[in-house]
Amino acid sequence: MSKINLEKVSVFRNARLTRERYSIREIVKDTVYNITHVERKRFVYTAADLFINPGKSIKKVLSGYRQYLYNPSEYLIVCGAIVLFLTPRYKFFQNEFSENISSSAFLKAHSGFFNAFFTYAEQYATITNILAIPVFTILSYLIFADSKRTIGENLIINTYITAQQLLVLVFCAPFIELFPSYRHTIITVYTEIAFIYNVAVYTLLFTGKWWWVLIRGIVVVALGYLLQFPVNVAFYYFFSPLLSYLPDF
Repeated sequence: MSKINLEKVSVFRNARLTRERYSIREIVKDTVYNITHVERKRFVYTAADLFINPGKSIKKVLSGYRQYLYNPSEYLIVCGAIVLFLTPRYKFFQNEFSENISSSAFLKAHSGFFNAFFTYAEQYATITNILAIPVFTILSYLIFADSKRTIGENLIINTYITAQQLLVLVFCAPFIELFPSYRHTIITVYTEIAFIYNVAVYTLLFTGKWWWVLIRGIVVVALGYLLQFPVNVAFYYFFSPLLSYLPDF
């Protein structure tokens, strides 16, 4: 057995097992615990596991092995911070956001506000992704209600999914650097991969006939993409005065 596999087995065997299911209180408690008990090497293991076998690894976390993967909130923060750092150079969604204004009569009529909103969304794509997590959490909780997953468990699932999607976006940076004229195509491919990954994780985690779980997974992601836009617009409308205090990268 390789050294990496032996280390991974050691991490799993020493993981803190708990029989309590995820709740909001448990998520806060675990976050506080991990602030002072962090094994940095688990970030690499988590990234690999969530690519290779996300269903199995997230199920282990949900079944009680809370330290099997990197803490979800910390994993999200790290991946999001990397995207924030790279965004000014690679402008991942610049054209994709801006082109929406010219395609909608309503957006045209309020072009001043939406120009400012899309500028914010382009600069802080991490924030827009994080704000989408509650939307996907509520949708997956309701549409997969028969799976008996708690709202806290759905939050953990969707946090890992969002963090991993942000990590995939990081991997787009070298391709944009090498092929800048294909940036739009690269981001389009990324969006398709993110959609498929989201649906795939739902299919692996929730119970039922695979085709019915697959259909419901597609519905959750499609609705989530639609609903996260008004949520982010509302956030920007109410909190835009505070955005000037966010750090520039």
